[in-house]
Amino acid sequence: EKEKAEAFIDSMKAEHEEKLQILRDEASSSSQATLDEKLRAAEEERQSLVAQNDDEKARLKSEYEDKLEAALKKQKQAMELVKKFKTATAEKLKSIEDERAAAQDQFAEEKKVLEKELRDEHETKLRTIQEESQSSREEVLASLTAQLKARDDDHSFA
Repeated sequence: EKEKAEAFIDSMKAEHEEKLQILRDEASSSSQATLDEKLRAAEEERQSLVAQNDDEKARLKSEYEDKLEAALKKQKQAMELVKKFKTATAEKLKSIEDERAAAQDQFAEEKKVLEKELRDEHETKLRTIQEESQSSREEVLASLTAQLKARDDDHSFA
């Protein structure tokens, strides 16, 4: 009986061990399923984060491109204003230079006219003075000639 009892105990131990192994296998399978589920959830979250990251990158890139486009547009407008300013300045400088050249030409013409008028006036005065001087000489000469003649006549009568 002791052997029967020991055999019974051994069979119970084996059965118990078998049931424990089944429970361990089930627990392991359950743990593996839970682990697989957790891994699947983690992968889905990672993919979601990657998608969010990609969306954020696309949004930031779009914002950057919009800002860059706006900056380039402003730069182009500024360059156009600079061109217009340079053109206007060049035109103004040319206009000023043309006016200065015209004023110099006018001054040179007026100077020539004034010099000619002054020369003509000087020549006229000089002629007048020469004519007056000639006339005075002729009068003095005529007076002296008359006086000499009068003396000669006075000497011839005496």
